[in-house]
Amino acid sequence: GEEKMLQVILLGDGSDSILSPLTEDVPRYFLNIGNIPLIVYNICRLVEVENFDEVIVVCKPSIIESLQQNYLSDSVSSKVVFVPTEETSSALCLKEAAKHIHSDFIVLSSDLLTNVRLNEFVDLHRSHDASVTCLFTKSELSNQKEDKRLDSKMDKHVIIMSGERLVQFSAQFDLEEKEMLKLRKNVLRKLGNVTIHRDLLDSHMYIFSKWVLDFLMENERIESIQMDLIPYLVRKQFRKPPQPTSSEDTSEEGSKPIFSYIPKNPISFNDDSWITYSHQRKEENQVKCFAHVITNVHGRLKANRSAEFYATRINSISRYLQANNGLSIYFDMLAPSGSINISPRAVLPEKAQRINKQSCFIGRAEIGEETSMKTTVVGDHCKIGNGVKLKNVVLMDHVTIADGCDLEDTIVCSNANVDSGCKLSNCQVGPKYVVRSLTVASNEQFSKTFSRMGSSF
Repeated sequence: GEEKMLQVILLGDGSDSILSPLTEDVPRYFLNIGNIPLIVYNICRLVEVENFDEVIVVCKPSIIESLQQNYLSDSVSSKVVFVPTEETSSALCLKEAAKHIHSDFIVLSSDLLTNVRLNEFVDLHRSHDASVTCLFTKSELSNQKEDKRLDSKMDKHVIIMSGERLVQFSAQFDLEEKEMLKLRKNVLRKLGNVTIHRDLLDSHMYIFSKWVLDFLMENERIESIQMDLIPYLVRKQFRKPPQPTSSEDTSEEGSKPIFSYIPKNPISFNDDSWITYSHQRKEENQVKCFAHVITNVHGRLKANRSAEFYATRINSISRYLQANNGLSIYFDMLAPSGSINISPRAVLPEKAQRINKQSCFIGRAEIGEETSMKTTVVGDHCKIGNGVKLKNVVLMDHVTIADGCDLEDTIVCSNANVDSGCKLSNCQVGPKYVVRSLTVASNEQFSKTFSRMGSSF
């Protein structure tokens, strides 16, 4: 029969504190990359590029009205089902949307910025009748030493695969430094060769069979998709369903073992052969986990024009800065119909040779004389004084940088002022904050909540 259309759920999950002070006024998935909030990239891509007729968006109620009025066209907005929630854990956010989910579904985080198309990912999931299929990326172009700045312990995983089969998925911090990886003998006999990966990144995009949601709804202990649900499903592979009298797993899973949620496939005698039927019988009533690996991905700190794909999660200050400062290279990959390089509303000095092509002007901006800008994003209604040096900087809207300032690897949030003669390196200035004249700082945060606070950049 005809394949049932997959549903797609966009989750506004994750802690905003990891991007403080940028997130003092907005959730992290509402931060702009260029002039577009992260969540808007995802909604528009799913509707306009992937052609979904419905996108279920789970997010904070405070941003729904702004999305509908200021960012989404009527044609896009009509295809969005908003589910308001204050939950931040991914599995709990998914549960909030459960009443809208009636088939197998794709789930992804709103902080994912990518141009990876879904067709091969979906085909893999369907061809294996998988319980879950994960999307992993491998950057062939990234600098490993530099990338350490981007990776928290939560990002690092030990992933074991046999072909496309996902055999083990463990966070590295769960494994003690000299602890050996363990695989059951029957699994190794069944699979033969396996490959251990430490260089794959989980994109937080997954396809699930509908029965996994049914299982999740009855299990209160599972709060995170990545940290709880995926490892649990992977562990349950290659196990025989317990006998009806067995109480195996009920203490961990609740009233029913996981195998009882898996629907039995109807047997057809009209196609293929008894060999196919025999294979189906062996795999029947089992958990099956697979992974689709994307290579040739942009390096996460240094964009490269030869890469075919871009994929990164904006879950750190470094990644937010990098995503903005690489816009001139990969923006067309993410939003083919747009262009945000030099805005016609930017008022540039007559001698603008010291402003390189990797710098982007989002809207109306006034730039003083003798200003040097390298790989910098300037928001709408910004004022930059004379003799200012900006390198790898993001200025949000309505920012004022006074004469003689020198900023590097720094983010200045909306309506903030940096007074004359300041020198800031690896700093973040929160919304509406005023950095006083002649301030010299490195690796610090300036915000209404914390002043001169050490940064985890």
